[in-house]
Amino acid sequence: MLTWKQMLQRQEQAQRFLVIGEVEVAFWYLWGILEAAMRRQAMQVTITIERFPANSLINHLYSQGELSIEHFDQVRVIQTIRDRLIHGYQLPNLEEPTKHLQVLINELIAMWKI
Repeated sequence: MLTWKQMLQRQEQAQRFLVIGEVEVAFWYLWGILEAAMRRQAMQVTITIERFPANSLINHLYSQGELSIEHFDQVRVIQTIRDRLIHGYQLPNLEEPTKHLQVLINELIAMWKI
């Protein structure tokens, strides 16, 4: 499991990918960070997540009050984009959601890292 520090380092790498125009690579880096952050938070607050898929993890974090409704909705939107990409669809404007994902991760890590 990635530490908070490692997540922040990977986020810097994702930013470098964004700068050079590798938006899809940046998106996947950030998605991995988001999942790692959610799993780390679930473990910290002793939510049993034993191999939960991301969908169940998101629902559990929300139902346990670890995600606000705003963050829950944002994660859901990002997850829809992730699902489209993983199933082979191309998204013409991936830069915008990737930047939203970056902001979301910053907010969640700042909130959970305490």
